[in-house]
Amino acid sequence: AKDLIMMLDVDFKISLANLATERFLDRPIKEIAGKTCYELFHGTDRPPEGCPLEKMRNTKNGDE
Repeated sequence: AKDLIMMLDVDFKISLANLATERFLDRPIKEIAGKTCYELFHGTDRPPEGCPLEKMRNTKNGDE
């Protein structure tokens, strides 16, 4: 697949990623696995404000 595909756990840590993700981040899966998506994509230690994944985790469905 050309799209970035990742499997995240409930704490947003990446457990699996496809080759497109590795290429986009310019890192092998062994360096990506265990890191959070917001750490890799936003350079922060917490989800950014308005993060839809955080919203979904807090409401169980993404609704407010």
